[in-house]
Amino acid sequence: MSAPAAEALAWNHPNRTTDSISEGRARSARVRAVITQVAPAPNDIAELEPEFKIMLQATNRSPRTIGAYMAGVDALRAFLVERGMPTTVDAVAREHVEAFYAWMLETGYAAASVKNRHDGIRQFFAWCARSKSGSMRTWRSSARGAGPRASRRSWSRRSSSSGLIV
Repeated sequence: MSAPAAEALAWNHPNRTTDSISEGRARSARVRAVITQVAPAPNDIAELEPEFKIMLQATNRSPRTIGAYMAGVDALRAFLVERGMPTTVDAVAREHVEAFYAWMLETGYAAASVKNRHDGIRQFFAWCARSKSGSMRTWRSSARGAGPRASRRSWSRRSSSSGLIV
């Protein structure tokens, strides 16, 4: 791995200043460069990221939420690529993700930053699991944490002509 790529993955941001924000943008560009050096396999995180982003937009997530979720997934993929770990959704194990969180804490990320990355990664893998079933209603209703709701009305009258509940 090249020195700029290693630097891109090791950057942390304890204080948000104008300089650190511009450094963060530069780091993001370097991370994207590292990610694009590896051709995605079928069912690879990189291949599924655009679809995940479209789903987030379709479910009316805020641009900041979308950016935060995508940053978490991008950072995980860069971490996996750098260490030679699998990047296909089916092959990524809990231990790989936990190693990523541990690395973030060791390199100086704040606990809140790790949690933000975790939220995006959790949503990504939950979306991957839901999208395999192909049920649009399942992912739409569970994306917001609410399942299908039962009717609040209790209909007890029957139509005299058809016998149907009205």
